[in-house]
Formats: sequence, structure tokens, C-alpha cells
Amino acid sequence: MYCRLLESFNETAFIEVAGNPTPFAMGMRKRIEGGRVIRMSQHGSDRIIDMALESHGIKHTLIIEMFGKGNLVLIDENGVVEQCYRIISFKNRSVQPRARYSYPENPAEGIWSIGEPALAKITKSILGDAKPMAALSRSISAGPLYLEDAFIRAGLNPRDAIENETQSMALAAALAQVATGLGSPSPRIYSMEGKPIDYSATPIKKYEDSAAVHTGFGSMSAMFDELVSEGRTTAEDAGLEKKKAELEASIAKQEELSKQMKADAESYRSAANLIFANMSGINAMIDYLRQNRHATLDDVRERFPQLNAKSVDLKNKRVTIDL
Repeated sequence: MYCRLLESFNETAFIEVAGNPTPFAMGMRKRIEGGRVIRMSQHGSDRIIDMALESHGIKHTLIIEMFGKGNLVLIDENGVVEQCYRIISFKNRSVQPRARYSYPENPAEGIWSIGEPALAKITKSILGDAKPMAALSRSISAGPLYLEDAFIRAGLNPRDAIENETQSMALAAALAQVATGLGSPSPRIYSMEGKPIDYSATPIKKYEDSAAVHTGFGSMSAMFDELVSEGRTTAEDAGLEKKKAELEASIAKQEELSKQMKADAESYRSAANLIFANMSGINAMIDYLRQNRHATLDDVRERFPQLNAKSVDLKNKRVTIDL
């Protein structure tokens, strides 16, 4: 699973290399590393994900808030905040360590769970409201893109008040159509001149009727992976990258070894040439020492000055010379 606050929470085929852990990350690891996910759910119709965890026999809940500035909150089994990414404080709600966590109040109901008759009552209740989009969002939980799409499908301007019951019924029908689309997602990214301009879980009329080009995906996760794939790589590619790095390291090591062997060979060649050039004197010295078993270092130096003798050890049959 991959989460980027305020952007995506999805099953992913990508991985990314983490940098140095922040104090927040280290604190989270200390509490939940090695744990397991027991269950995961959306809190009502809010943009909140609850992830129940168990680590070392201790139960926690990781709450992912995908609204406002975004937040990650870890609470214990008593609902007390153990750690949070952001400390926030509002008139009727705060999130901070050692305080009891409270969910934001949200009377709105998810658009996918409201039938058309109930939608008709809602749209009728906002007749004449100068800000119909804002009025709708207080009762219907749906992204602004989808609420706007319903207005456009109903032939209405989302910035103008709904003037009569005919318009409110048309809007209710359009909202039901959008809800059906969200219930059976057809994820797509819209682009203009090769650059992404928006994305959605279902066709959006203003883009479908424009020059925008859309790219479809088999799942919401695949679409989000495409949107946030920059700087990330697939697990398969990561394996190949690892093998490539290992191979490059091996090649570099072999090249270094080859250079050393070449340098050694040059040194050996130079030594061999020196020995060969002095071979006559060396053989003569060996013959002399075989015949004079009590010869000293001074004797060898006096008789063979060109060999620059350093030591003579006839007991162990060893002479050192410096060429």
C-alpha cells in the first residue's frame, strides 16, 4: 500500500528508496515496526482511513486524514493519541499527543449511498441558495469535481442558484447518474497537449466534451500509480537495478584488479629484465659461493660490487642482492 497525504492511498506496484528517517518516522517504527494490519476501513463517508494494527501484542490504530493539510495519527486502544504528524487545534477539535482523538463532525452522507428520492429532497431544499455547490456539499459527501459534473449534466451553471423544482429534479437525476458512475469506477487521467490536467473515477462531461484526451486504467490504484510514479520504480525494476548495481560494482572491481595485475606484470617484467641483464654476474657469484663456503658479506661485495649484496646466509643458502 502507498500513501501520499492529500493525493493518494492505493495498492501499488512501485517502491521507492526512503531517505534518512525523520524523528516522526523513527517514533512510528519504534511503536509499530514488525506489526500486522488487522483491518482497514473508511471512516463513514469522510476522507479518513482507519488502519487497525497489532505490534508485539499491543493494539494501535493508524488514522490517515486526507483532508485539510493531511495528517497521520497513531492512537492506542483507548483512543489516546500516541503520535501525530501534525499538531492541529480548532475551536471544536484538536489533535495532539496524549489527548483523546476525536473525528471531525461531518453530517454529509456519501453520494454513493443516497438514493435518487433522497437526492431530490436535498436538491429541493437548496432552491434559491446563492451558493448551490457549497449548500450541496453540506449534505452530500462528494468531491467538488463530481458535484460540478452533476450540475453540468443537468444543464445548470454550478455558480447560479437553482430557480425551480424542474431544475432541482434534473440535478437530482444527474447526481444519481454520477453516483452510479462512482459505484462502478472507470478511472481516467485527462490531458491537454500531452500534459495531465485532471483525473477522475468516472467520465467528467466538461472534459469529455472538450479537446481533452483521456487515458483509461483498469483500477483506481493503477491510475494513482501513474499520477505519483515520479521518482519511484516497480519492484521488478528495482530488482533489475539492484542486479545492475551489483554487476557494475563487480565490473569496477575487475577493472581495478586488471589495472593492478597490469602494474604487477610491468613490475615483474622490469625485475626479470634486471635479473636477465645481471644473470652472468649472479651465476658467477653462485659458483664462487659453492666453492667458498665460508665467504662473508664483505667477500661477496668486494668480488661482485655490481650486484650490491645486502646479506649472505650460507647456512640457509640465501643471498640478498639489490639490483
